[in-house]
Amino acid sequence: MPMAVAIPKVKRYTRKQWSLPETDYLFVFSFDGNSSLARKNPLGVIEAFKLAFPNGHEAAGLVIKCMRPDINNPAWQRILKLAATDSRIHIIDQMLSKPEVLGLYKVCDCFVSLRRAEGFGRGIAEALLLGLNVIATDHGGNVNFCLTITVSLV
Repeated sequence: MPMAVAIPKVKRYTRKQWSLPETDYLFVFSFDGNSSLARKNPLGVIEAFKLAFPNGHEAAGLVIKCMRPDINNPAWQRILKLAATDSRIHIIDQMLSKPEVLGLYKVCDCFVSLRRAEGFGRGIAEALLLGLNVIATDHGGNVNFCLTITVSLV
């Protein structure tokens, strides 16, 4: 039997409350720094975003929600450097309650999960229940509830 996912009542947030652009199409990715950055693949999300929107002035943004990142991890340092050089990448590094995280997702347009390994995929399921578009890898627990569409960038 698959896990049950329910969405608690979510306070209505605005992009302004999160210091996010009002009109851009926003992709959101989240991870816990206590997990493996290589497995969660935030660098892959940033690279895919930059590949999809290479000009730097498209009306698109990437929100990276994290908590507990290892500030000494070279991968995290690279993420911060990439975000510092691209105003379209927004880092939200703080502990939030579940309703706050879901409220952040809700002000975005698309949830991205390019994880290299995934259990059930709770964040993906929550994003779908919130009505977001979802981009996810084609393996892990999410294949049980995500429609598969294969896209090649080559």
